[in-house]
Amino acid sequence: ISPKKKELFERHERLLEERDGKIGKDGEIVAFFIARKNFFLGKFLTFGGVHPDGVIRLFKKGKARLPAKSVHEQFEVDGAVSWLENDLYHYDAPTFSRYLVRSNRYTSLTAKEYEQKHIPLNFANFLKYMFFFPFWRAFLMLFRYKGILDGFPGIVFAIYSGLHIRSSYIKYREAKKCE
Repeated sequence: ISPKKKELFERHERLLEERDGKIGKDGEIVAFFIARKNFFLGKFLTFGGVHPDGVIRLFKKGKARLPAKSVHEQFEVDGAVSWLENDLYHYDAPTFSRYLVRSNRYTSLTAKEYEQKHIPLNFANFLKYMFFFPFWRAFLMLFRYKGILDGFPGIVFAIYSGLHIRSSYIKYREAKKCE
């Protein structure tokens, strides 16, 4: 693997481990991350923090399992994990309409995660989840991770990634108010 890709893969793996905990164990390599290249609005996204979007999709039989937590979970692996060099082309949302349908499902799952975390319904959280967090996510994707270099698709993806937080929070509030 080229040094540039190796650095990118290691950063991505660190971020996943911060979110989900240690991936794999020491010892023999029994599973591989594959870097996904996401297709959105007619273009593969290269910037914005959405590449390499590593997913474990290749593993030795019996050495990995899904813990059935949420839609973007990682495999639990009994052994070491490495990376494959080439990308997996990911066409999960070939149209914007399909993206919105999937986004609706994912925001419902995120709203359930908010409920499990018992996020208080107060004015400070209202400001954070409705304004600060969505703006900050879009800002980071556009400028820190250079999503703006992906042009119109990258800009739309960053904005809607921020809106994911807002929509999830609205669904969470709606569910809590109906209890």
